Amino acid sequence: MNRFWSVALGWSLILGIAVEAPAQSKPLVELVPETAIFYLEITQPEAVWAQVQKLRRLEQTPLFRLLAPLRNHPSVRQPRKLLQALGNQVQMDPWELLHRASNAQVAVAVEPIHRSVLVFLQGRQPEASEKLLQALVGVAKQLGRESRRSSLQGLEVHDLGGELFAVRLGALLVLSNSSSALRQVLDRHLGRVKTHLGTTQDYRKARQLADQFHTGWAMFRLAPVKFLPQFHRVVSGKHDEPVLELLAGGILDALAQAEVVAAGIDLQTGELRVGVILPWQPDRVAARRQWFFAPQEESGGGLLRPPGTVASLTFYRDLAQWWKLREELFESEVLGQFDEAEATLGLFLGRVELQEDVLAHLDPRVRVVVARQDFSPNKAPALKLPAAALVIKMKHPEAVRQSLLVAYQRVVSFLNIIGVQQDFPPLILETQQHRGHKLFVARFVLPPQATSPKETLYYNFAPSAIEVGRYFVISSTPELAKAVVDELLDRSDPPAQGLNTALWINWTELAAVLKQNQAALTAQTLLTQGVPPEKAQQTMNQLLQWLRQLREATVALRQESDRLVLELKLHLP
Repeated sequence: MNRFWSVALGWSLILGIAVEAPAQSKPLVELVPETAIFYLEITQPEAVWAQVQKLRRLEQTPLFRLLAPLRNHPSVRQPRKLLQALGNQVQMDPWELLHRASNAQVAVAVEPIHRSVLVFLQGRQPEASEKLLQALVGVAKQLGRESRRSSLQGLEVHDLGGELFAVRLGALLVLSNSSSALRQVLDRHLGRVKTHLGTTQDYRKARQLADQFHTGWAMFRLAPVKFLPQFHRVVSGKHDEPVLELLAGGILDALAQAEVVAAGIDLQTGELRVGVILPWQPDRVAARRQWFFAPQEESGGGLLRPPGTVASLTFYRDLAQWWKLREELFESEVLGQFDEAEATLGLFLGRVELQEDVLAHLDPRVRVVVARQDFSPNKAPALKLPAAALVIKMKHPEAVRQSLLVAYQRVVSFLNIIGVQQDFPPLILETQQHRGHKLFVARFVLPPQATSPKETLYYNFAPSAIEVGRYFVISSTPELAKAVVDELLDRSDPPAQGLNTALWINWTELAAVLKQNQAALTAQTLLTQGVPPEKAQQTMNQLLQWLRQLREATVALRQESDRLVLELKLHLP
């Protein structure tokens, strides 16, 4: 397909937006051939249009300068030119032109037999669809393409050149790169063919999976992908990507068994939810990937949010089993990396077997917290970084606590040794008490007159460790270690509630971190963009305000009884 029209078809989907379809309209899925492998449907486009309008208003703000590289990228610039050309043909705002021509429903389908893409723009008034069609004809002529009309099954089809065809069915405009695909649409429109995508089992299954999303949804059939050797190697066989396996091994297992994947979008007042959904049966998980999934009844393990939290991460991975099954998961060339990692970790853990003596005694649930720091005036670094903490839960504290504490102390000693070579200050180990528990703190020894950015950078760090019951906390600062302990003791360990993996981001606290470094960031903007100081300051202030309005976001992988849901949830300003 001509690349220009490929981009045009894709953007026509994004920009076609509006309200509910008229009651008399035939569901768009009934026009789609049953052989389609991809189908996307926007069922509540008015909500999408409202957000597009908000984004358009950003073009009038200094903050939009930050998006200049994206706007000037060819994949964005070319559709923008096409959009403007469409508006010029009919002397109206091109966004409004698309809005009126698609203010009922939008759908896109991909059909592999004819290598075709179908775009459906359903309007409420035939005049709006006709105006968009005539604008497309005018742009084709402007580009030097010969536009021809022909009759197909008694209906007028426009050949716009560049492998783009269009037909108008009342208030519905159908675009495609294939005249054969349009013929299939017309066969179903005229009732000559009764089967369509909606009659297939894959469609019904995908629609059920996406039932929690109301603004729009999509489906993708996996059958064509499963014929690819690369797919089978990564999903079902041995491969050479340990990081991919650790991050998504359970998802790969679900993909191996699924026939269809669903996705959805939900735009409620002030919130955006986007999800990818896979059918999943816990009792059919392959033995070599059971380490990925949390048990249904799991105590604790939820997100920790002490004061000042910028980001909080929780994930379940049975690393002991993952390590034990490495020969079943990975190709022989990769296994040497595991041996090297075990040898390196042995330098810090002591004379122990990593899998049997350490990992087997740790709970699979691991958590990480990143939080903003407050600095005293006499110990404030030029670059103020947030603190970070790792929270490990021990199955058998008596069997593993000594190894973890030895590892912490050896890391401190190692930093002191290499510090002589790398010319950074030494660490002194001290102990404190916090709520009846011993807190180990390693502090950098800095000269009283330390003022350079390089020297003051070490004020961000004081590596710390504390054991509280079954929890072992390693933190970059003692203040965050104490805050995490307080969170665990005072508010109890929050339940995971089906969360396999979750990342929570507090945009307000992130804005506070940027505010701490505003002078340095503004200076960097002056150097890279060459704007006047007042403009750089204004852009920075607007970015901070925008982040505060976003408030928070969550990315999570949830385990439900019959599905896996990978979901992004974002508060909208």
